Amino acid sequence: MFNVDNIIVPTDFSDYSDLAFQKALDLAEACDAKIYLSHVVADAPDIFALDRFDKEGQKKIMKDLEKQSKEYFEEQIKKFPQAQKVDIETKVMRGIPSKEILSLQKKLSA
Repeated sequence: MFNVDNIIVPTDFSDYSDLAFQKALDLAEACDAKIYLSHVVADAPDIFALDRFDKEGQKKIMKDLEKQSKEYFEEQIKKFPQAQKVDIETKVMRGIPSKEILSLQKKLSA
């Protein structure tokens, strides 16, 4: 048997992410592992390319996106009563999703 300590579950809050989260919950419970439920907010949404927002406006939009992601985490976790039995940490990251997720994987040895 292999040892699992940390599990990263990238989410876009879709039904498919819920399926992945359920599988991760099953594995985490069986292995007494911690789940890092993670979402990446794109660093520069297309709307910024329009130059309609100054730097402060861009920061506000990013902060609002991060806040909204945290609310979505809460909703996603509430769907699964099993989540009460597992150590879950949520992470909102900014950047390119694939790069951020792989960087987290290396950091956590997940």
